[in-house]
Amino acid sequence: LGLGARGCMLPYATSLNDVDQFLDSIFYPDGVNTPSMYARGAYPIRDSLGVMNSDPEHLRRLQQHILPVVQFESTEILLNSKLRRATLSRLHSLASDKTSNISALAFVGAMDLSMRALPLELTQLDQTMHTLFQEAISEFPCCATGGIFGHPSDSVLAVQSYRRAIHSGARLLCVPFLTSDLPYFGAVNVVEPYFEALNSSSSVI
Repeated sequence: LGLGARGCMLPYATSLNDVDQFLDSIFYPDGVNTPSMYARGAYPIRDSLGVMNSDPEHLRRLQQHILPVVQFESTEILLNSKLRRATLSRLHSLASDKTSNISALAFVGAMDLSMRALPLELTQLDQTMHTLFQEAISEFPCCATGGIFGHPSDSVLAVQSYRRAIHSGARLLCVPFLTSDLPYFGAVNVVEPYFEALNSSSSVI
């Protein structure tokens, strides 16, 4: 953050305490409440114009464009309804503050989830992921959600995957390709199933 990054991601959260510590660590103390021991430390930072800033209130204004991202890639945080909803609520509360430009994102890491899940948990992952999207869009709308969708070799399955994610409320849809793949597969070809799904879904969004 001190070097200018505005998005910060928390991987492998397994408890609400993990989430709270992460959110505390990317923001300065507000000057009103007792600071958390995890609160972000302060030192002079240059703004976008190259001006060095050390005034506490100016530093707090600089942090108003931060994007905290919590990755849902452990079964503990995804399958536990109470924990899942509490995490969405935390992110929603941050992003719903009209005095700042802070956004918030819950990102589902499906591959890590499937690698870490026990056999009985595997069958619950897909539906619970879409439940998370639906909960966010209906109850915690200031928290955007997303993940990696599509299919690397089957365009029909790719369209179905994107369409279902869109209908469930996901708003950040990533393709299942690496940037280094794009010269070979072609960027237009890679995103074509997404746009097909989007066009066929526009009437119900």
